[in-house]
Amino acid sequence: MKTSTTPSATARARLAMIVSASVFGTLGPFVRRIEVASAELALYRAVLAAVFILLFFLVRRERPRLREIRKALWLLLLSGAAMGFDWMLLFESYKYTSISLATLSYYIAPVIVTALCPLLFHEKMTRAQVLCFLMSTLGVALIIGSGGLVVMDEDTCMVETARFFMRFTQNESCGKCVPCREGTKRMLEILDRIIANEGSLEDLDLLQELSKTISETALCGLGQSACKPVQSTLRHFRQDYLRHVVDHHCPICNGRKRRLVIKPELCKGCGKCKRNCPMEAISGEIRMPHTIDNDKCIHCGACWGACPFGAIDAIEEED
Repeated sequence: MKTSTTPSATARARLAMIVSASVFGTLGPFVRRIEVASAELALYRAVLAAVFILLFFLVRRERPRLREIRKALWLLLLSGAAMGFDWMLLFESYKYTSISLATLSYYIAPVIVTALCPLLFHEKMTRAQVLCFLMSTLGVALIIGSGGLVVMDEDTCMVETARFFMRFTQNESCGKCVPCREGTKRMLEILDRIIANEGSLEDLDLLQELSKTISETALCGLGQSACKPVQSTLRHFRQDYLRHVVDHHCPICNGRKRRLVIKPELCKGCGKCKRNCPMEAISGEIRMPHTIDNDKCIHCGACWGACPFGAIDAIEEED
């Protein structure tokens, strides 16, 4: 008996497919903005799905086939656990890559199942299925691209590392979208200021805000991933940033910390260093040797440039 599909039925099927794909496509933006663990999100999604299934049975006035459910209970539990774990991996991937890449990688799962069916269920794959499997695998390999490994030791400043990657992505930006073109430039300027020990704690908050905005609004994968080194180093190596913006000295970038002293045998007590110090860290009477309070000193170098007698020197502090 042959069955025919009417044009209206085909149109409805296509519309249903478009609507379902659109609904699934909105999942990524919602998940990114919900501050909940991936396991909790998967659990809430499973609960909502169960509620909707029960409502479906109530509206249709149908009874669940409990006998068939009992027969395949262990398979249902196993498939449910696998699907829940699959959801958790998908939700986690939204945090580390773009929504488009995460979604495309997620859809490779049915392709893998299709390839395993001949081994697990002794099914035969048609030429069309084999071709689809090869093309899908090739597509995933192309969107993933290539990767690299950078090895660093404990003598590497992670702020300098973040600036290195930011300079690379800023130079590689095509300039088509504003978030990537202007945002990476502003972030590079902030990192330059921090490396020069001229940054502040507000700069760290601004880096976080810019990273989030650029990652969510950039048009391509370059812009969406450009801020990942900054976000990762801020999260895992924040102490390196604090050395630059709070201590204004990084032992890795600037060497051993130094303190400024005034040599009494060279100081004439002219007071120029005292007048130029923005922190009022220098004290002393006119025509008498002056001293520097290193608890107040921010090592700006204003006194160094103001002294006409070369009486100010920098001495390395002992460990």
